[in-house]
Amino acid sequence: MLTPVASDTPATRVHRIEVHPQPHAGDPIADRVIREAAALGLTVTAAHTARVYLIEAAINDDTLARITEGLLADPVTETAVGGASDNTNAALIEVHPLPGVMDPAAASVRDALRDLYQITSEVSTGIRYTFDGISQAQADTLAARLLMNPVVQAAPTAPPPPPAHPQRHHHPTPRTP
Repeated sequence: MLTPVASDTPATRVHRIEVHPQPHAGDPIADRVIREAAALGLTVTAAHTARVYLIEAAINDDTLARITEGLLADPVTETAVGGASDNTNAALIEVHPLPGVMDPAAASVRDALRDLYQITSEVSTGIRYTFDGISQAQADTLAARLLMNPVVQAAPTAPPPPPAHPQRHHHPTPRTP
């Protein structure tokens, strides 16, 4: 009877990383959204943003930590969190490019993972907005009016990563010699 051999290669799965500005660094995107919401008659008492990366790859925890700290987040001005942040008392909007729409930030991360870590991956990006002082319905209105272009972006109602990465059409990044 043969005994299965344990593999050192982790299973391919979707890893979600959120990169938040540190409090001392400020959050200019959130500040702008608060001002623009006020112009629409919405009183947002606080807002926070985070860049979201969905990386589908076979990556172990140590490598994911190195990627997060060395590639995705600036340790001086940002904090990276694996998974979805808690948003129990805030309205939440998360905006992602639609499948088939170019995602240049995702292409850059995918290329860096290949070139620096020899990792084959699928990557998509988004931005997460959390709001205090308004309802989820008001946040949805804010998203539709200010935060996204429905032709090329979507604001899914559930922010955790999908069971499988959305299919994208890759447009190779031109390489210069």
